[in-house]
Amino acid sequence: MRDSTRQSLIGWGLVLGVILIVCGIGGMWVFGVSGVYRGTYTRTPGTNQITDAGAMNYVPITILVILVGVILSLGCLFYGHFFVKNQNKGKTETEEYCKVIARFAIDRTGQMLNEWWDLEDGEKLRYYVKLQIPNKPEIIEFECDVPVFHAALEGSSGQATFQGRWLGRYVVYMGDGSGPNDYQP
Repeated sequence: MRDSTRQSLIGWGLVLGVILIVCGIGGMWVFGVSGVYRGTYTRTPGTNQITDAGAMNYVPITILVILVGVILSLGCLFYGHFFVKNQNKGKTETEEYCKVIARFAIDRTGQMLNEWWDLEDGEKLRYYVKLQIPNKPEIIEFECDVPVFHAALEGSSGQATFQGRWLGRYVVYMGDGSGPNDYQP
């Protein structure tokens, strides 16, 4: 599954879970209040016993809606945490003839930085490189450190070594990158 699809599903799952929780709480309040009023004016005169609870009978359904919302929200949170925690694990792979599609940094406020003057002034930056790997249909985004970021120039071809979503090394090919003679370690 692509990262953007996975992130969208996790985000929309969280939103849907919160909506279910809010709607369940609102429905519980509405059905509870209307059930109390219905029960108040349907009491028998002699025993003062409630004969009809009315909408109060729907309160268990709202509890179920709240429970589904909590389970959905927590499930999305735990899955997102599990994915982020394990995204840089796995075996180390080396791929030849990878093309750098884009590179950027994100500062602590979430702003994307591309220009070198922004990168010099940024604080607590996280560096990313998007690679097109041969024999893989999607463009994959890797996090990396500063030297790898500066080595991976946009539009260049080279050899990439990565583990999960961490780009540990990128060596640029000299020339147009189309043949083995263009490689220079």
